[in-house]
Amino acid sequence: MLYEENILAQRLSVKNDSFTMINNLKERYALSLAEAESLDKEIRNFFNDSSYLEDGQEFYTAIHISEPAGKPLKNCKTKRIILTLRCKQDLQVRANEGLKALYKIIISRICWQALQQETLLTQEDIAFLLYMSRASVKRLLAELKKEDQYIPTRGNYHDIGPGTSHKYEALKMYIKGMEPSDIARRLGHALNSIERYIDDFALVVSAAQEDYSSVAISRFTGLSEKLVKEYLILFDRYSLDDKLKPFLDDLIADFKNRKLLKKTPHKTERINP
Repeated sequence: MLYEENILAQRLSVKNDSFTMINNLKERYALSLAEAESLDKEIRNFFNDSSYLEDGQEFYTAIHISEPAGKPLKNCKTKRIILTLRCKQDLQVRANEGLKALYKIIISRICWQALQQETLLTQEDIAFLLYMSRASVKRLLAELKKEDQYIPTRGNYHDIGPGTSHKYEALKMYIKGMEPSDIARRLGHALNSIERYIDDFALVVSAAQEDYSSVAISRFTGLSEKLVKEYLILFDRYSLDDKLKPFLDDLIADFKNRKLLKKTPHKTERINP
């Protein structure tokens, strides 16, 4: 066990902002290790970034999303990111749902935040950030997978592919009964962003029901065609569930009643019957 902890410490030692800066100074300016370390220390003494963090946030250095699995960590490109490890709503989750539920929310939040900042967290990153064993993190990730929640860890992303977008995951949670505020906390998003995703989803489905193609919907909504197709797949998937179909029907009907479909594509862009 002690040997494994030492190996873990060595692997995590290269994932910090100072290591990134020293490596960059050595590669870009051909500085020696001693020169790079000295300059890194001087820069840190000059700048104080603490004012850029909100309460409960921390800086962390993670592996860049472009780095392939299996590449030695010391040779990987890294990036400094901001993660929200604590927020006020977390206290309510712990009180109402327990510590395990809170850990799941935090794991989901920091992994999605990392992805949005072009990095990916590993199981050992999560264990280090949350003061947990890697085995515990692995168990929680397995439970989240059984709950049909995609968590973009470095292993998931590179082993099974990028998976779905955070917007798709947000809509999936909403359809399954989660409140927008809870989704925002789980994904580390602003509440108004989650509400916008919901309206975009309803807009896409409404247009599809009017026989517009995914290309046409993408053009007049400004959403990518990939996202449009994801939304349509999501709707088709859950509209087959007798328990969820009434909710989806009400969501689309409410959207149409609010007349949010402001832009109408040209009739020639409809799918031929």
